[in-house]
Amino acid sequence: MAYLNAEDLAASNQGGNIQAVLPSSDDGKVDGDRRNDSDDSEGLQVKKLVIGHLTEVYVGIDLKKEVEVAVKRIDPKGASIENEVAVMKRVNGLSMNIVELYDHIHPNTIYDRSQYLVMELCEKTLESYIHQLSTGSDEKTRQVAYRDVIIDFLSGLRTLHKMKIVHRDLKPRNILIDYSGRTKLSDFGISRLLADQTRIHTKKTAAAGTECWESWETVAPLIEARTEAKYSDKSDIQVAGMLVFYTLTGGIHPYGDMNSPIGIAINMKDEKAVNMDKLKDCVARHLVEWMIRKDRKRRPEIDEVLRHAFFWPNEKRFGFLVAVASVLVSGQARILQSEINTSGEKMNIVNWVDKVRTGPYSSIVKDATIGPKAVELLKFMKTCYYADTSVPKDSTTNAAATETPAAYFLETFPDVFLTVYDVIHQSRYSTGTNWTKDEALLQFFSRDEF
Repeated sequence: MAYLNAEDLAASNQGGNIQAVLPSSDDGKVDGDRRNDSDDSEGLQVKKLVIGHLTEVYVGIDLKKEVEVAVKRIDPKGASIENEVAVMKRVNGLSMNIVELYDHIHPNTIYDRSQYLVMELCEKTLESYIHQLSTGSDEKTRQVAYRDVIIDFLSGLRTLHKMKIVHRDLKPRNILIDYSGRTKLSDFGISRLLADQTRIHTKKTAAAGTECWESWETVAPLIEARTEAKYSDKSDIQVAGMLVFYTLTGGIHPYGDMNSPIGIAINMKDEKAVNMDKLKDCVARHLVEWMIRKDRKRRPEIDEVLRHAFFWPNEKRFGFLVAVASVLVSGQARILQSEINTSGEKMNIVNWVDKVRTGPYSSIVKDATIGPKAVELLKFMKTCYYADTSVPKDSTTNAAATETPAAYFLETFPDVFLTVYDVIHQSRYSTGTNWTKDEALLQFFSRDEF
């Protein structure tokens, strides 16, 4: 195993803090013993991390901070890394979900004209982390871990976009997980700074990215024999949506087999997310379908993504239904009432009154005047919400000993939430009332929780 010792970096290693580094493996994670207990003067004994086109990643020790670091070596025959350094310095320290840059070393000697980026070391890629979870965790544990990963990398992307930066190379191997389990974005070699003055940021650039993990704006010129692509922050959003799907399904691409990049490109052109049915969570599917739309103008911005109902706990979802019920009593909401009642078939709420008569809220049913339509169910949910926060177990049912309205209604009528949410959500694209701006509902679509 070859070593790259401190002497190789000494010419420009400011402070002499990087002791030794050596090539790493292509399996996306560090494993095995990284230190040599015999105080081997040649360097660290570690396994390889990754060797890419004109780049290699090493593992080293920062003697000043007494921490292991990742050292990315860029071949002098490759492109300049000044852009990557500038991007990383611009966002350094702004987010725990972006890999931190510690140093930029450029020996520039006759022996070594390579450049080195010294960065925080992460343990796994998203690819290897998903593989690990798929072989050693139950489904519930996996979904909780996947959700945390998604929130982390979307939060990192939020920081980039707020700084007017598009990543342009989002993919499983550029999403890393550190030793504490925190997820971070990495590799900003082809990232770009956007114009500050435009709301929908767009930049003409040569097509770039990684096969299977490119936005439609990047794929289109390749199919249509053009040399330039209009890339924007919404392009990152589409690829991030693919990554949300990839994460939640344990490594599947929404547009097809990753061994066939051409097939994926054709499916993107035809708007056929052929694997969408493999994502069982219908609320997550709603988010992904929004993010990966072919028309970038109809994709969300990153803040809208993070406010999507997929990230809401059950209490917030039920609170939303109660708020919608409050809106429905308004005389101006007749069209909304009609739309929700028309959508009632999707909710699977036939004979809902009979269901609640035998449930923990049976006593409230007796005192209420209710009809069979979806709007009446929402109003009944609101009545139960304000009647009490929980109810005792009815010995004639299988209800829990105490059960909140949120737990009972979301479990008993699992299709109601998404159906109502989608009606409100789609109103932002209609020519009528945008209900997401309604005073009672605005908090669910504009509150900045991230």
